[in-house]
Amino acid sequence: MPQNDLDEIKEQAAKLLNQVPQGEPLGTELFNAISNHSIGIAFEGVCFKAINGKIYVYLTMRPKEEAYGGLWHVPGTFFRPMEDETDVAKRLCQKEYGEKFSSFHFCEDLFLPELRGGMYLARIYIIEFPGEPKPRVEGRWFNVNDLPENIVEHHRYSIIPIALNYFYLLLEASE
Repeated sequence: MPQNDLDEIKEQAAKLLNQVPQGEPLGTELFNAISNHSIGIAFEGVCFKAINGKIYVYLTMRPKEEAYGGLWHVPGTFFRPMEDETDVAKRLCQKEYGEKFSSFHFCEDLFLPELRGGMYLARIYIIEFPGEPKPRVEGRWFNVNDLPENIVEHHRYSIIPIALNYFYLLLEASE
């Protein structure tokens, strides 16, 4: 493609994008297009519970039409302009868990450079609730030692284990 055509496309895209209200959801198609040209910051909200010495993690099923559709995952969302951690936690918990959080704890950051939706920095948090989650989609508790086969791979091998290490520290501190 000639450089003049590429410059015109970029100019038109910038004009259109500037018409989208800041802080509003972009929608899947626009979000995916932007994600291929930027690095997003995700808030991964992991919820655990301990029962009789066993640890369970709450997962929800991704809707078929979204990225990683039909797979179990740790609920998460992306930071929007002008949001802080509390804003994102409130939005995530309302949308994905259907419950207000009682607290959340930062664990650590994980850079994920080669995912389907582009590259992003996952900020991993442990979310605590006063009651049980009431998600808008299918959700349930899984023993951390018996996760489902159809789970988002980087959640199984990275996000859940990282958060689990911090959960053990929280358990020790509460004893």
